[in-house]
Amino acid sequence: MADLFNSIETATQGIYKDKGSSFISYIYPLIEENNVKKILLNLKKEHPKARHICYAYRFGPDQNYHRIYDDGEPNGTAGKPILNQLKSYQLENVFIAVARYFGGTLLGVSGLINAYKHAALDAILHSRIISKRRNVYFYFQCAYSIEKQLIAFISTLEGIITKKIFNENIELEVAFPISRAGEIIIALNHIQLEMQWKEKIDCTLLFQDQF
Repeated sequence: MADLFNSIETATQGIYKDKGSSFISYIYPLIEENNVKKILLNLKKEHPKARHICYAYRFGPDQNYHRIYDDGEPNGTAGKPILNQLKSYQLENVFIAVARYFGGTLLGVSGLINAYKHAALDAILHSRIISKRRNVYFYFQCAYSIEKQLIAFISTLEGIITKKIFNENIELEVAFPISRAGEIIIALNHIQLEMQWKEKIDCTLLFQDQF
């Protein structure tokens, strides 16, 4: 499972036209796979007269996991070329849908493949591609006297503090690269023994990103 992957910052859209047919494309960052149903419902309301609304998406830490839908277009002419554009730009956790308005002229198999490909491409080119990290989250609690030591430890394992609470002790929520999940507590116990810290640090696994 890779820590880093390419996604997009915000939803945007594109368009491609051929022989009177319009292919309006939409691209969305996908945080939860269940969001697909909501997106499609909104698109169908927005485009009640569209002949087809086809899509493809990639989701989750498995790079081979994807879904495609041709919505009545000839098999392999819509969802697959959209998916291939996602793969070409190495985009993960991204959903692309294309609403087609028929212009009266049949495009044929090659014409449809080309149209859905370029509609998806236009949406991608109008988006801002960003690098994201899959994280695992831990809770830490320690005395104020060893705050600096704990922060240094977190830094060595590429941790990012996402929450900090000042109570009787310091409480932290920290995001680490998901590939580090198995070593956090072991490394912490080792360094506490090695450095002979007088104050104990409590460490608990909270959750990890599922996308």
